[in-house]
Amino acid sequence: MLKKYQPFDLRKINEGHSSNAKLVLHSEACNIDAKISKFFCSQDDINLENFIATFTDNYKAPEVYTAILKNCCITPRAPKLPRYWGIFFEENNIPYYVFNFLSSEAKKRFNDAKYFYLEDDDRISLDLEKVNKIHISGLSVWFYTFRNVDHFLRECLPSLVTLKQMGYDFSALNFICPEILPDIIDFLCDFGIDRRNIISLDYQWLSFDELIIPCFSTFGHLHTPTKYYTEITNYPIINSKSREDIKRIYVSRANAKMRRVINEDVIVSELIARGFSIIEPGNYSKLEQREIFSNAEVVIGPHGMGIANSVFSKNLKAILEIMNTDYHRISYFRTAQLKGCLYAAYYVNPLPLDASYNNNYGDIVIHKTKFLNFLDSILKEI
Repeated sequence: MLKKYQPFDLRKINEGHSSNAKLVLHSEACNIDAKISKFFCSQDDINLENFIATFTDNYKAPEVYTAILKNCCITPRAPKLPRYWGIFFEENNIPYYVFNFLSSEAKKRFNDAKYFYLEDDDRISLDLEKVNKIHISGLSVWFYTFRNVDHFLRECLPSLVTLKQMGYDFSALNFICPEILPDIIDFLCDFGIDRRNIISLDYQWLSFDELIIPCFSTFGHLHTPTKYYTEITNYPIINSKSREDIKRIYVSRANAKMRRVINEDVIVSELIARGFSIIEPGNYSKLEQREIFSNAEVVIGPHGMGIANSVFSKNLKAILEIMNTDYHRISYFRTAQLKGCLYAAYYVNPLPLDASYNNNYGDIVIHKTKFLNFLDSILKEI
């Protein structure tokens, strides 16, 4: 039967809802005040004022909660988007869809792909009885792991902390991980999840008896992370290994498709002379990356997801990013704030795409002397 599902905010479950929906609030939204030492430098003639203004000492972190829905359905990931899912359930005979996991663009994409029909009043028309679904019995947890490791570390992995706080036995849970990568499965096993409990059904409609929905992959947790993001460092790991010998890391993007340092070779020998190990994260599994970064004190390199591994360091003292001016991000500054370490950014204008370097989007050429002088000044601050 065709029904019209109205939007529902999971954060409001306890306001008159109890039979098919429950909410556990772990922490309220809060202001995080984390003043750290920060340094900026421009290689080119760049006005850094607007860039620097975004590196605020204070930011508002979202609330942290876990929702539990009975008899719900979930769509595949939104077409051609890295996230967003339609989650449908009924409460007191009223059909709802979960507002927190759908952006306006995602709803449009689903509508255009004929997953459902989006009404003018923002309700969704859908006949779930006509949808081919795979049903998963028992108690499950939504655990989308993302392909970008930084998203995984901020928007998925912290769920393990809150699930433990709630007293769940991982062996009694189905971990629903669509599109999961093989090395992430190995990674999760080290965090106490049995691979037999990991269910990966890609691009399928799914229905559940009962589904635990952590909040971390909703709006806000990527750029304004909470303490749960860095608490994963203290999470007990089954096969805990570390590289005691690696204290300083340069994260290379030599094998990336974009935002590379085209002439990286001019600084490599100087970095090695300063005690840096040159690490190309793509050459290592996610488990190996965690081990390599676990004792790092200084992590530097062009902005990219490889630097995300710095969150695993137990003694991080500094992050230095080589930041191209058309891909300005503050996510690793937030990492530095929550880790209580120094942060630095070295800004470079990217090469034009018609340059003669066989370059791609966001690639840069680094000035050896200027960069090394800035690096040396940062190392003296540690």
